[in-house]
Amino acid sequence: GIISSNLFYEAFELPSGIAISTRRAMAIPRAIHELVWGLLLLQIMALNTWVAIMAICIPYSLMMGKVVADQIDSLDKSSLLALKSEGSGAISALVTFLTPRLISIINIYGGYRLECALRGATLLGVFGLGGLGTELQLTLQSLEFKEMWTALWMITILMFILERSLNKLREPNF
Repeated sequence: GIISSNLFYEAFELPSGIAISTRRAMAIPRAIHELVWGLLLLQIMALNTWVAIMAICIPYSLMMGKVVADQIDSLDKSSLLALKSEGSGAISALVTFLTPRLISIINIYGGYRLECALRGATLLGVFGLGGLGTELQLTLQSLEFKEMWTALWMITILMFILERSLNKLREPNF
């Protein structure tokens, strides 16, 4: 995300066309849904747990990169310019300028994407890539509805715990 932001290239005084090219290159794999990635990777890597992990990580990490780049480009650059005018190098100025701002962005949006990834992993499991989704599918096929409801309640509890944990991390006194 940082490398595809215009601010990165301004800090290093490089042409901004590279940022545009990077964003366009990131858009192609990001546009493919994780289920399609799962089916594509299943053909390449056969049936293993890495297929589901990669199928979720590819579009989600690129989506996170786009959000980070957009957030960075919307920041007021006056602090960065002040750091550079005082003689700070481009890397140290960027780290000093971006670190406090990126922590909150990653915390908020990263938590949301983590929650979506957990639901996506369940969906990929229904299609045979292992995990809780596979267990849901098997219990539904065998008409073991008590087991199915237990699994659904476990997903609900997991989402609730994740939500509470992320809210706790966002509290200023944590």
